[in-house]
Amino acid sequence: MVTDRCTTSSLICYLCITYPRYVVLFQLLVSLDLASHYMHMYASLSSGSTSHKNVGSRSKLLQLYYENNKVLFTVCAANELFYVGLYLYSFPLKTPPNLGYYGSIPLSYATLICISTFPLWLLKQCLNVIQMVQAALKLAETDAQEKNKLLKSQ
Repeated sequence: MVTDRCTTSSLICYLCITYPRYVVLFQLLVSLDLASHYMHMYASLSSGSTSHKNVGSRSKLLQLYYENNKVLFTVCAANELFYVGLYLYSFPLKTPPNLGYYGSIPLSYATLICISTFPLWLLKQCLNVIQMVQAALKLAETDAQEKNKLLKSQ
């Protein structure tokens, strides 16, 4: 998981240089990725869970994501491929192959990668938000339970 976070963050850092107009968006995406994963890990460990992949039934979408390895792999691969597509898109279109134009949009393999992976990239960002909200709720519940135990023991 650390390797995944590092490689994604490094690729996004490069995209900040390549696309400076979107640097704030890229910074938010890195923050969302890191915060959601580490809040989720901390909440899982704090609540006594044996694995961060045990998400329960609070979110069916998150449950599907973590319990089905094919879904997890596909979404994660598409997320990374979207960023790779943006990286490749930064190179001049003179570099073959140029696949023509769709309206005013130049088509290349990079464009096709970005277009085809965008829906799953967006899903991954939504899953990150859901994961972070669920982790915050779990941490709040754990804190409340610990406080109730402390108050009852006094």
